[in-house]
Amino acid sequence: MKVICLHGFLGTPDDFSFLDGYCHYIALDLNKYIDHSLSETFLEIQKFITKDEKVLLLGYSFGARLAIQLFCHSPETFSQLILLAGHAGLMSSKEREERVIIEKAFLSKIETMSNEEFIKYWNDLSLFDADEKLTDRKINKNNLMKYFQNWGLSKQPYLKDELLKQKNKVKWFFGSRDEKYAQYARENLREFSVEYVPNAGHRLIKNNDFLETLKGELKC
Repeated sequence: MKVICLHGFLGTPDDFSFLDGYCHYIALDLNKYIDHSLSETFLEIQKFITKDEKVLLLGYSFGARLAIQLFCHSPETFSQLILLAGHAGLMSSKEREERVIIEKAFLSKIETMSNEEFIKYWNDLSLFDADEKLTDRKINKNNLMKYFQNWGLSKQPYLKDELLKQKNKVKWFFGSRDEKYAQYARENLREFSVEYVPNAGHRLIKNNDFLETLKGELKC
């Protein structure tokens, strides 16, 4: 089996290095795809897949949201979808309007702050209260802005109903101390297979104990 891995905002393909020597995986650098349409991104991913190959799609945070869209675009391509700290999309126009305001604020911070200031600002968000800080992170401001401009949550379609059609292929993981996303899951994802990781925050991809558990889940 092959695993296609999608990292989060401020993430890198190296976030999936825990799979080295364990399974055949492809960790994409999403900075190369943030100007692509969904169809273009899917075509790029298809280049890594041979005919009749069993493929698992694994995404974390932003990468989980993109993974949902790719999976719904072509569910027959993937044997399983594993989502870490993901979101199936906003349902109401009010939620989208509120999210647009949040994303505009993020864009303003990226524009006006130095790289070091923005990383500190991002680390200090309440979303990451239960996580270790990101350090030594090289960033490209132009790329960071495109994450929100092209692929922000405000622009993501609501795909829960589409995912439910394939729910036997889908599994979600959330940190038990990730208050925002764990609450979202409890309120919105009851029909799915959902696991809450004890004592973990939003950055599941940096939680070594969970990553060992995840390797077993992948069944490579």
